[in-house]
Amino acid sequence: CCCCLLGFDAGSFSNMMPSLFAFAFEVVCVLFVVVGLLGCDAAPVAGTVQFYSAVAPVKVICLDYISGEPQTEARVTVLEKGKPERVFAVDEEGIVIFNATIGSNITILAEGPEHHTTQSPLITVPATGLLDRLNCIPMQMPSDFIFNLFFTVTPGKKDKSKCFFVVTACAPNKTIDSPAQGLPGSHVEMTPPNYSTRFYFGTWGPFSNDTNPLPNHLNGTSWDGGVLFENVDVNQDAIYTISASHPNYTYTETRMQCLAPDRFVNGAPNLGPRATPQKGFNDNIFKLGKTRDDANN
Repeated sequence: CCCCLLGFDAGSFSNMMPSLFAFAFEVVCVLFVVVGLLGCDAAPVAGTVQFYSAVAPVKVICLDYISGEPQTEARVTVLEKGKPERVFAVDEEGIVIFNATIGSNITILAEGPEHHTTQSPLITVPATGLLDRLNCIPMQMPSDFIFNLFFTVTPGKKDKSKCFFVVTACAPNKTIDSPAQGLPGSHVEMTPPNYSTRFYFGTWGPFSNDTNPLPNHLNGTSWDGGVLFENVDVNQDAIYTISASHPNYTYTETRMQCLAPDRFVNGAPNLGPRATPQKGFNDNIFKLGKTRDDANN
């Protein structure tokens, strides 16, 4: 009898009380012993995965790099520590929503027919999740034709055994739907600077603020905001920090990894460095709510 563990003779005790109370006492004894054996108050063992890990929702949207059309046949792989953990198909809008552990670092890999494999930056999942326009994960996937075109016309000698990092130094309140996401005149750095060529994408001037991959003489961002870092070595352990600076704005930082050869790693808006006006600076240029259908600014 488990009650003997507490120094009681259950048989004698039951003779002293009605049978109902004796049975109840037996149940209490059993619970006491079980709780003691399980050690419910013990601290979790370091390095173990807890069953009740808190999670938050994460939204990924796969879009064509040029047209912005949903990539409905895309496959999304969630990587943790550079290794594939889960694979999802997207819906008719190119979207998948899944739960991820709060505080975990994830990388998204997007693959689709006739499109170049595209990798996201390294992203930490916040307690609030990644769902809204300003913090969901947009995967801008270039078609094989567009990737090869950009590969050919942008400056620098390319090495397909390495990675190609692209980020958008994003102006305040801009999203993947904004017609021009960049903050002109920003300077973007990669640390450590393990690349062969840095190239700031231009625009098409009065005709369009869309990405212009042709060579130019820019030494800072245009309205496009895009920056290319070429020929980053494959290294599963290396994490590169992309930072940006501007006299009137403060930027967040972006972390990137080169996990496989010929990988296009794209910090699309808002995954690249994101600008916030410095205190006292009157920022009336950038407004939330513009879409691809708005006139170019």
